[in-house]
Amino acid sequence: MSGIENLLDHNLFFFINRFLSNPLFDAFMPFITDRALALFLPVLFFIFWQDRKKALLALILGLSALALSDGLSNILKHHFERPRPFVTLTDIMVLAGRGKSFSMPSAHAANTTSVATVLIYMLSRLRSGRASLSSSASSLITILSGYLVVVASTIAFSRIYIGVHYPSDVLAGMAIGILTGLFIILVYAKTEKYYKIAPYPTVLGLVLLVLSLFRIYYIFVG
Repeated sequence: MSGIENLLDHNLFFFINRFLSNPLFDAFMPFITDRALALFLPVLFFIFWQDRKKALLALILGLSALALSDGLSNILKHHFERPRPFVTLTDIMVLAGRGKSFSMPSAHAANTTSVATVLIYMLSRLRSGRASLSSSASSLITILSGYLVVVASTIAFSRIYIGVHYPSDVLAGMAIGILTGLFIILVYAKTEKYYKIAPYPTVLGLVLLVLSLFRIYYIFVG
C-alpha cells in the first residue's frame, strides 16, 4: 500500500473510530460484531418455512462458503502480516479483545459477506422456483435480501468502529466474501443435477471438499 493510500486508510479509520463515536454505537457495534452469524438465522428460518430442502441446501452452501472464506482470509493474514490498528496507532478506541491475529483481511467481513451472498442466492432461487409463491412471501424475500446486505455491511463497519480493523481490511474481506460465495454457488450450479439425482452422495462430496479446503488451510498456516 502506497503512502497516500495508507494515509487515506488511516484517516478514514480515525473518522469512523473516533469522530463517529457515540454512546449508542459504543453499545451496538460490539454487540452486533459478536453475534454476526446469528443474525442470519431469521433468513434460514424463513427459507425453512417455505422449503425445507432448500433450507438444508442453504445451510450446507452457507457453511461451505464460510469455511472457504475463513480459510482464505487466514492464509492471506499470514501472507500480509499487517498489524492491527491498536498495535500501531495511538489514541484510538478499542471496544473488543485485542487479538493476536493479523489485520488484513477482515475474516469477520469475509465470512459474513460470503454467507450473505449464498443466502441472497437461495432467496432468489426460492422466488424463481415456486410459481405459487404468495405476493407477501415474495415481498418478504425482497426485504430479507436487503436485510442481508445491511447486516453484512454493518458487521463490516463495526470492525472498524470497534478498533480492530482498517477500512481496507474490511473492503478486502468483503471482496473475498463475495468471491467465495459466488464460487460456492458456481460449484453448486455445476453439481445441481447430481444433487437432484443423488442428494446424499452430492452432499458428502461437498463436505469432503470443505474438509479438504480446511486441510489445505492448515498446511499453509501450520
